[in-house]
Amino acid sequence: MQAEQIVSIKCVGIKPTYDIEIDSEDHIFWGNGIATSNSHAYSYAHNAYYSAYCKTHAPLKFYEVYLNHAKNKPDNLEEVNELVNDARKHGIEILPPTLNNFYANFTMLPEKNAIVYGFGHVKNVGKTEAKKITEIANSSIDLKTLSWVEILCLFYKINSKAMEALIAVGALNNEANIYSRDQMFYEYNTFKTLTDKEIDFIKNNVDKTKDLQYHINFLINNHKISSSRLVKVVGIKSALENPMYDTKDSSTMILQKERFYLGVPLSFLANGSCDMSQADTTCLDVVMGNVKGTINLVVNIKSVKEHKIKSGRTAGQLMAFITGEDSSGSLNSITVFAKEYQEFRNLIVANNNVFINGVVESRNGEYSLNVKKIIQI
Repeated sequence: MQAEQIVSIKCVGIKPTYDIEIDSEDHIFWGNGIATSNSHAYSYAHNAYYSAYCKTHAPLKFYEVYLNHAKNKPDNLEEVNELVNDARKHGIEILPPTLNNFYANFTMLPEKNAIVYGFGHVKNVGKTEAKKITEIANSSIDLKTLSWVEILCLFYKINSKAMEALIAVGALNNEANIYSRDQMFYEYNTFKTLTDKEIDFIKNNVDKTKDLQYHINFLINNHKISSSRLVKVVGIKSALENPMYDTKDSSTMILQKERFYLGVPLSFLANGSCDMSQADTTCLDVVMGNVKGTINLVVNIKSVKEHKIKSGRTAGQLMAFITGEDSSGSLNSITVFAKEYQEFRNLIVANNNVFINGVVESRNGEYSLNVKKIIQI
């Protein structure tokens, strides 16, 4: 079909018009070089209606499906973030991926009114690695009871970027493996310097009650190793006994990594290690309009946007808009006016944990928090 160039457009007011259906197998016609479908508007309306119906009558299935399709969006992790926070508003919990609940895709758990984050949707876990991991998950092995050394032996051939991502979000923790993520990351990077034969030896002689140091020592004393290689293996043992850095988890680092790999913190928010006793409300309470007046809130600052005031008594001064997070979700309407921003500016930085005293205000059905005081936690 030949495309016609639009030469001019003239407003003629309200007139009766016709919807012309093109005699084409695909019902597609061209307008100014753009392929247009007769059923385009209908399809959108049709999908919108069924999506709204599903969200109302089967919310778990709605969020499960939409979360699984988030990967098709230009910014898939931001889409996940918005869907997770929206699900929380409707009382649905999104559980982090762990070996206790290990699924390739987002999977709903009706008995818990929750959805488990699919490991195949974790950033840096591509289709190829997800397929390998799925084969492991679908085997007869009980993933819930694996020790950390057994997990290493089972997963060590998975791509290192995928492994690092899974470790970073706690996906390789389970009932038997409660090691910190930093410790797992350190031991994984040490373990993968072993040869395939050395790993096979450990795998064939694994004791699930013992740690990796024990197994490296067992390897040295019971496996035939050349003198040149023995020096390196002894070095591996020494590295495990004397880590080069503190392998305790940093709560702030957990939050940063979960944002990076999952799009949203799920298992442990930065303020999880903070004193929450001063807080009398949550981000979700503010968003839903469940609280009024002066409130106390403990959040981790997700982002800060500065704004220069253009008019009024404070013209030319800076104020800020904060997005904060706690275990209930995200609040992107925290406002810090010029006076407060000047006073507390040094505390208003991304990833900082703060106590906020402020006033909840409502405008056109939207709720925001105007900051009066900020205290470092």
